[in-house]
Amino acid sequence: MNKSIKLLVGALALTAWQSASAVILTGEFSGVITNSQGYGLANGGANGETLTGTIWIDTEAAQLRDDCSQSEYNCTRDTDYNDKWIDISYSFLGNTYSPDSPQYTYSYDGVWAYDQYTSDNRDFIQILEYDYESNSSNYAYDYAYVYIYDWINDIVTSDNLADISTLSLNWQDSTPGNCSASTGQCGYFYAQEYGSNISTNYINATLSSLTLNAASVPEPGTMALFGMGMFGLYFSRRKMKRA
Repeated sequence: MNKSIKLLVGALALTAWQSASAVILTGEFSGVITNSQGYGLANGGANGETLTGTIWIDTEAAQLRDDCSQSEYNCTRDTDYNDKWIDISYSFLGNTYSPDSPQYTYSYDGVWAYDQYTSDNRDFIQILEYDYESNSSNYAYDYAYVYIYDWINDIVTSDNLADISTLSLNWQDSTPGNCSASTGQCGYFYAQEYGSNISTNYINATLSSLTLNAASVPEPGTMALFGMGMFGLYFSRRKMKRA
């Protein structure tokens, strides 16, 4: 085996190994807006409109925190308040929004989950993107989150988020908003932007579906090695043809 082929084989092996650790969770959700303000509309102007959205979670950047406010569940959330590893975007009436304004210095992204919550035996999951700016002259907050309560389906197989890349969800609700204990399931979306120098925008929606699944993504360094292997193989084959 010549040197170029060895390099290619090595790059392929490294790609397979690293792509397993570079996991991105992607998801989609949909529902109907129940309450709204701002976004250039009259109060309640988006009520009754269809809402769709996407979720993106970089599991490698996730930071485990066990000191949640309640001991019944675990969470993974930002510990240094300045690296973004969750992105939530949402769309309605032909426009798309996301808490990604460059004016915000800090982020407080997080995922919370529990399996059969001890008080009423429900499953729960919440995904939050939270950006904010706070100083002596200005404060501003922009956040979005989705959450689900479910007494019927086992939507969270483990509430240990040490390996957040294992989270998977394919949730459908045929009767959105039925949130009665022991008999129902419900999902909600909420987004708000407000501050000392900006107008308040908020959207509240009842969800009918939410999916969340993993997709392995090769890291840039791995792809570079793969490209080097392909480049070497190309010139090796040209040399063999000339010989």
